[in-house]
Amino acid sequence: GSSMVVPIVRGSPYITVEYSGVAAAVGSEQMLQPADDGSPTPNITVDGVGVVCDGARTFSGSVFALDLLQSDSTWRVFSDPETRWRCHASPFLLTAVSGRATTIRVALANSCRTGTELLLLFPSPSQI
Repeated sequence: GSSMVVPIVRGSPYITVEYSGVAAAVGSEQMLQPADDGSPTPNITVDGVGVVCDGARTFSGSVFALDLLQSDSTWRVFSDPETRWRCHASPFLLTAVSGRATTIRVALANSCRTGTELLLLFPSPSQI
């Protein structure tokens, strides 16, 4: 069957999510911060390189950094580099579309000053 397990470890700086039979997804009701380069579409950083978050392109990498607009928070998502992802900017949604995203880790890198810090971890909406 399909499952999503979130083992809780006191004091861990990460949230680890283990997916089985479903694709990984990370999202928020918030939208991404506008891109620093002036482009009209917000982006995230993948292994240190900006990637447009337009809902069309797919990409892969090990470390994803994203800044949410309403909360002014920065998050890091750690993934198997073989996994391909697709990103939507508003509301923010990062979805595994292929590969081996059986486990991801998520960490709050910069806490918010202006709103809520909520980031949601769930199976891909296309598989719910």
